[in-house]
Amino acid sequence: MTEHGDELKRYNLFFQINDMRVTESGHLEYYLEYTDYPGENEEWVRVFQKNPACSKQQSSEQIMIRPPFPQWHWKDQVPEQLPNNDVIGIVNETWKIGDMVDWLSEGCYWSGRITKLPTENMVEVELLEPPMGEGQCYDANRNDLRPSLDWSLVGGWTVPLSQVACLMDIF
Repeated sequence: MTEHGDELKRYNLFFQINDMRVTESGHLEYYLEYTDYPGENEEWVRVFQKNPACSKQQSSEQIMIRPPFPQWHWKDQVPEQLPNNDVIGIVNETWKIGDMVDWLSEGCYWSGRITKLPTENMVEVELLEPPMGEGQCYDANRNDLRPSLDWSLVGGWTVPLSQVACLMDIF
């Protein structure tokens, strides 16, 4: 949880959806139970909201709730018996300069692009520019990376258009 003034914001929390409804004004809402914070009250949350990180000129609403990131494997490490998941990602090749990745740092994933490959175990990641990221470069262990994926209600999990060239297959 991150506090901004009087308002409490929740980022990257796990929750269980207990119910859903469409309000009289036509807004889709989910009734959430925050499993990371058992003492938190359950609440109704609108699925589409204005993104506070976007400028006021961008008035369209964005989806603010998505399912958990899918399980993924390197192509040469796919288990013989795959779990019975809705979506499984298979990464076809090793990380290279220009790949979009999510980097796990301090318990949170940060999206960025690989800009350097200094050693066998390390990469340099440039995070997305503000307001979506910090825009800074960081050294990251390759084991702390996962492929970046986009999610939408219509398409589900997809590889970002910049990565379609064969970085990853989604089943």
